[in-house]
Amino acid sequence: MTTGLDFWLRVIEFRGGLVDRSGETGLVLLPAGLDTEFQLPTELDVTDDPDVAREDGATFLGPGHPAIAHAADLLLAQGDVGVIQATSSAQMPDLADLEELARLRFPVAHGRIDLPEPAQRSTLDIVRLGALVRYLVSDEDHYQEQLERYYVVESRLPIADDTAAALLAQKPAEPDPDLILPDVTEAMLAAYQEMDAIATRRRAILARDVAAACQAELDRAQAYYAAALESVAKRRATATADRQAMLDTRAQATRVERARRLEEITAKYRGAHEIVPFRLHLLHLPVVRVQAQVRRGERRYPLELVWMPAAADFAPVRCPACGRHATLDAGKTQLGCISCQTKAPVIPPPRPPAAPVARPDAPPTAPAPAPSAPPVKTARPPAPAAKTAPRKAPAPPRPKELSNRQLHEAGDRLALRLWQAAAERNNRAMQRLIAPDTPMATAYRLFRSDAPAASIGIPITAVLDGLATQSHPHQVTSEYVTLGEVTAAGSMYPFSIVWRELSGRREIVQIVPFRPGIFARYLDANLVRQHSGAGLFEKCPVPMERLEPVAATLWRTSTPRLGLPTTVRALTSWWRMPNPDALTAQFPNMAVAAAFERAACYWGGGGPGGYEAAAQAYEADVEQVRKVGVTVQKLLKLTAEQPW
Repeated sequence: MTTGLDFWLRVIEFRGGLVDRSGETGLVLLPAGLDTEFQLPTELDVTDDPDVAREDGATFLGPGHPAIAHAADLLLAQGDVGVIQATSSAQMPDLADLEELARLRFPVAHGRIDLPEPAQRSTLDIVRLGALVRYLVSDEDHYQEQLERYYVVESRLPIADDTAAALLAQKPAEPDPDLILPDVTEAMLAAYQEMDAIATRRRAILARDVAAACQAELDRAQAYYAAALESVAKRRATATADRQAMLDTRAQATRVERARRLEEITAKYRGAHEIVPFRLHLLHLPVVRVQAQVRRGERRYPLELVWMPAAADFAPVRCPACGRHATLDAGKTQLGCISCQTKAPVIPPPRPPAAPVARPDAPPTAPAPAPSAPPVKTARPPAPAAKTAPRKAPAPPRPKELSNRQLHEAGDRLALRLWQAAAERNNRAMQRLIAPDTPMATAYRLFRSDAPAASIGIPITAVLDGLATQSHPHQVTSEYVTLGEVTAAGSMYPFSIVWRELSGRREIVQIVPFRPGIFARYLDANLVRQHSGAGLFEKCPVPMERLEPVAATLWRTSTPRLGLPTTVRALTSWWRMPNPDALTAQFPNMAVAAAFERAACYWGGGGPGGYEAAAQAYEADVEQVRKVGVTVQKLLKLTAEQPW
């Protein structure tokens, strides 16, 4: 059964009806009054399969059926408010394992976390807010979606969706009549504000689809009234004095009518959204609290951590100094975070696209997509006629030595410009920051101005809020690395930007998520999935560019298994290949794609790195994959320092 029919059956059970699910149908008995309310018989078989409905005579309740819509309206009108007291049968890890998990979960700059005291059992309250968001993009275009957000009451910090799902899967406990309910106002407000930010970003994306139609309608109206005014002007030129006054009045009326009509068209495409909360749950969970110490040399700073056994994860923590949700930083005098212990520029949130303002005497404007720019130069060169040297990626140049102050200032400025361009969706500004024939250029080609967000797992609907950075020399090559974190819709996303300086120009080579154990050059796909979740794997955004067969095969096969960073590296190598048609003419697309994935894994650590494993994943012949791999290595000269 689909979600719609299953939802309707659960509503019927809640309202006192009886439901017997059997295969593709369900027997429903409606009590008195409920049958009249839904305008259905007292006893009926229901299904969401049209073939079953036709052959067995069952009532078809598919998407859009009035009964399902009425059930949804009832739920929205009534609301869903309550307290869920959960139990947990999960085993508590010992103190040494808990300490290791804490160090992985909360990396501390200039320090580390120790757990000198045993954990103490306690409870934690989490707010679950659900809402229906309705989008009005134009008079004809309406959309809606359901959003749910989870926030810790005491810290007002968000809980990830997969963590919340694990918590909700626990068996409910017996209600405690003496339970004292906390004040959830601030946590609920934080969840609502995040929903509003998501809806604003989503509406801006939806507005792109109708921008062309709006502009076309404005142009037609403008042309119509321009022709009318031109006709009046021609008639006035040859008219007598008394008729000229009448024609002047008609021209003024035409201008007034033009302004009214253009404003009418503008209002037609003026977007809006409405958030209708319908669910508010308080999750009362058993947890353990541990009094940790953050050590920097002989200095020790106290920090309380909350372990949630049901989700096998820690609750998020705020900075003890400034209260932000940011990576902790053990300073010389206090425990702070990377935001308050360094100069942290703030990214202004992007404004939602304004509806066009029609002016009678000026050309009309319409909501338009973000300015597009030609892709960064990663396109393949034409096939060589004879022996042509393959195009090699430029070796990492050795920049002039930068002082620590110059390094920090340059890295901070570059990171700020990158995320500023992402927040403003400014393709041209971002293009100027990217080094050609690099993973960053490939990410830009795939996602345009959403490339930085997509590269570290930020949902493209999230609004960027703030930024904090620290710059360091690269440990392997002569490039530099800027570590930082960007906050989006209340969540924190650590990142590493690898950049270089060439002839006085600073260029970004790649951006990857940053966690302990994740290095900019050598990526462990398992560690990336553990820390970044499905946003870099099966839930990765869809590319904006239509991919040719080999690139499409790489995308479909590699991304859900090994993650976006490895796929981007493989695509970078593929798009660097001289005369790629020679490979696809000699070998199947699956074998070619497998060889490029294998190369990215072997040199960059994103996966097994063996020919057999790659051939098996792509269902290709291993010998063909090996032959392609030899050719790729001969032409591109891949190394651990240049894995693309």
